[in-house]
Amino acid sequence: MVENIMNLDLVSQDTSSEDSDTNATTDGFEVVSTDSDENNYQKVKSVLRKANKKIKMKDNQIDNLIMALNKSPNLNKFLENNPKYLLDTEKTTSEQLQTTNTLLESALSLLKSLEGQNHELKERLERLDSIKAELNQARTLLDMSEEKVDNLEAEKQEVEDQLATKDEVIQNYESKMKKYKIDLEGQDEEIHPKKLVVRVAGFPPKVFDMENKVAGPGWKIVRRFTNKTGTLEMDIDVCKDFVAALTDEKQHQLYVYMVNEDETASYALYDNFSLHPWSEIVRNWLIKSMDLLDTSMNLSGSFEGKTLQHLDESFVHECTLYQLMIREKQRSE
Repeated sequence: MVENIMNLDLVSQDTSSEDSDTNATTDGFEVVSTDSDENNYQKVKSVLRKANKKIKMKDNQIDNLIMALNKSPNLNKFLENNPKYLLDTEKTTSEQLQTTNTLLESALSLLKSLEGQNHELKERLERLDSIKAELNQARTLLDMSEEKVDNLEAEKQEVEDQLATKDEVIQNYESKMKKYKIDLEGQDEEIHPKKLVVRVAGFPPKVFDMENKVAGPGWKIVRRFTNKTGTLEMDIDVCKDFVAALTDEKQHQLYVYMVNEDETASYALYDNFSLHPWSEIVRNWLIKSMDLLDTSMNLSGSFEGKTLQHLDESFVHECTLYQLMIREKQRSE
């Protein structure tokens, strides 16, 4: 009987020890709520291990009590005579089991929460790593862009320097060309003067205005009409006697040049041009011959036997300039 009661005392002592461990476990949960996630995770594992250990101890104590009851009739009587002791022991054991279960449920809930936080933390760390990689890539691109900008600035400065040098070279060339142009114009005027004195036997010298640009150099203007006041007016009219003598002495060409009202130019080139008198008595000069070589106009018929006035009237319509020019036939022609 005494031995059995001692065993019950041991059970009671174990219960007291378990109450102390339970309190320690409860204190552990209080710490868990205020510690870091990693420490909480480790402490929850420790609490679970302790709770599991306590459950196993309770199971062993119950098994030992049942065995003791089966083996000791006196213990049964003692318990029957002292039901309160058994009830207190059962109540204490039940309360401890309930507390342990509550702790286990809290531990499992906290563990689940910590696992969710851990998963979320891992995702945040992965996002941070991704952002860090993107920032590094952006920094690399920025460095490359800054290097390209520096290179472009250097190229721009080089181009600007080249353009400045080029502008200077162009100005030098323009200055030289202007000088050469003046020199060429002076030389051209020496070779192809704007006015030319022509002498024909039996006539005083005649100063001709020369046209050296329209159809080549050396053309003598014998008749010219210009529009200075809104209508065509003749400002050059070389004596027909002189023209007849000049074209009779050597073969000449005739060039008709016109500037139309729309500022376009027209021309007609004739070969073998010469004049002859109407009669020996009346010195009214007619066109003896003129063979069409080239023209930019639609021309038909012949002007042979017509006067120069008739020729003028055929061309001067709707124009602002009209020139009739002659030139000695070139040897190559």
